[in-house]
Amino acid sequence: AETDFPYLRERLVEQVCALADGPCEYTGLAMDEAHSGMAISSREFNWFVEDVEIGMRKAKIDLKAQNALLARMAKLREQVIGQ
Repeated sequence: AETDFPYLRERLVEQVCALADGPCEYTGLAMDEAHSGMAISSREFNWFVEDVEIGMRKAKIDLKAQNALLARMAKLREQVIGQ
């Protein structure tokens, strides 16, 4: 309820672009700091990943590129869950 959705969207776009080796630089907080106090569960993280997968399929992103991005996102998992 307290989320600044325009800010969240901008940082998420930056993060995904940077993870995909795009021309973006992520300017947000470190993942553990950004998610501090949220107590995000594994289940919630997985829901987010599923939403990303759905979006990539709808955008017709190549499966190899999808898997590469998801592998990079997976490395952030421990910095997000349980903070």
